[in-house]
Amino acid sequence: MVNALIKLIPGMIITWCAAKDYDWFMESSKMHIILGMAGRGGLRAIYIIIGVILIILGIAEFI
Repeated sequence: MVNALIKLIPGMIITWCAAKDYDWFMESSKMHIILGMAGRGGLRAIYIIIGVILIILGIAEFI
């Protein structure tokens, strides 16, 4: 159950922040390389995909 929450909560936060396009989240210093290659829209898509994968894995843990 704890493992599911460890995946589910960050997945929801990542997806929410990427969908809302928060500057503090999108301008992380470690993501500038990907931001330069994919652009802001591409980075948002990558974050949303990662978030959805974490949400799916978290829900799968509950089942």
